[in-house]
Amino acid sequence: MEAVKAASARHGASLSHARLLSVRPGSVGVGFTRESAFHRSTVSSATGRPLVERALSEHFGQPTVLVVEPADLQATASGPSLAEADARERAEYERSTDGEVRNHPAVLSALRLLGGEIEHVQVLERERPVPVPDGPEEPG
Repeated sequence: MEAVKAASARHGASLSHARLLSVRPGSVGVGFTRESAFHRSTVSSATGRPLVERALSEHFGQPTVLVVEPADLQATASGPSLAEADARERAEYERSTDGEVRNHPAVLSALRLLGGEIEHVQVLERERPVPVPDGPEEPG
């Protein structure tokens, strides 16, 4: 996914809506749900497919074709796509953060003292850990 995103953010984002069905030497099979038809067409387009296949080939070190399964059934039967997993994770994070804020002792004290109420908690994007490259660090 990261190799495709590096080649094209738009195609990488659309590919993140695919559900991985198979990875074999020389091919990667994906499926899309009916709701992700736009992303299927972006990845399968005349410009999208060659770009994605080039990035996959470079990543795997051999010619690799992208097989986009036509049936929604297989895409639905597999696990969630990366985009769906990220959305689910984000929603859970927002729910838990909202609860933490509303029940925080300092917030409750301020509400009692000021006589207010919380209408909405806006959750900012959480910080994600920065990937650390494998291998020894070079002296700087």
